[in-house]
Amino acid sequence: MVSSGGAPLYSKAPGGNPFIDNTTVTLYGHVDLSGDIFNAGVYDQGTKFGVPSNLTYFGVRAPYGYPGWAAIAQFESLVEVAAVPTERAAFGTRDSFIGMESPWGTIKAGKADTPYKKATSKYDPSSATLGDYNSIMGNTGGDLRAEFDWRASHAIWYESPMWYGFQAAVMVSPGQNTAKDNSDYALGDSNCPGTSARGSGSGFPLTSAPEGCTDGSYGNLYGASLTYNQGPFTAVAAYELHESTNRIGDEAVTPLSNGGLLLVPPGSVGVANEWAAKFGAGYKFNDMIGALQLYGIYEIMRREHTDPAFNERSRDGYFVSATQTVDKWDVSASCAHANSSPG
Repeated sequence: MVSSGGAPLYSKAPGGNPFIDNTTVTLYGHVDLSGDIFNAGVYDQGTKFGVPSNLTYFGVRAPYGYPGWAAIAQFESLVEVAAVPTERAAFGTRDSFIGMESPWGTIKAGKADTPYKKATSKYDPSSATLGDYNSIMGNTGGDLRAEFDWRASHAIWYESPMWYGFQAAVMVSPGQNTAKDNSDYALGDSNCPGTSARGSGSGFPLTSAPEGCTDGSYGNLYGASLTYNQGPFTAVAAYELHESTNRIGDEAVTPLSNGGLLLVPPGSVGVANEWAAKFGAGYKFNDMIGALQLYGIYEIMRREHTDPAFNERSRDGYFVSATQTVDKWDVSASCAHANSSPG
């Protein structure tokens, strides 16, 4: 039964209000553990074996209203089945929001994957595993986080209905940064904007430069996407801007393996806009074996007003994948490549 101020608005009992529908609560989740063999390719560590939780999550979803007209709420969290839980596995760490659904689209507020991220999420057959495309795609600096494959906090966004196969989405995420150079935590948080809890650049001890949020903390995020899905063909275009991104932490003296020093002078990287755009397409064929799904993406990433000699954040890249269905099995292969950054 739904009530307001203690007075029932709707009840399934006889005599209940027939004009206001009741809330339907849905519990959902996904469990995905794997055994992985990998070579990190750094520090001469050799081949490793691991058992990761991958993308295992649990959520609660509650629409209230009528089909096409409803208030909606969702709270979703990561579940560390194999790993030791941290703040990343606290309730509400994944897409969580409240919103209003209408025949003209849906408006939501909270935190969610950006339109840029969602646009090509199904293009990667290894998504949410150790081998997903984020080691290159959406990743400006080869870091442990992909800044342009992100779940934005403090966000408000609109998702259009499907029109003749087309669907659009736009998002604004205020960085809520009180520092002029965006070197502070997001207002109300104890985490740097554009970073995950305890992640790279988050401000958590031993993860960031001592001078604060100087490793990707931005002012505001703006993003948009347009997707097309009709029959066997799909296409996408997406764009995202991170306003006044602070990279002062990249300005440092770094020892080199040959005994020399790499000096990045103050002001050569600084605070500047970063943006990315990508275009993709896919097609599904029916061959003699089963179904063959092909996808491809081309991505452009840029950091503005940075000394070209030290601009590691600007480059182009591409990704292709193929998935062959054989009876009840899927066999997938993918490849990602990025050209060298000028810096």
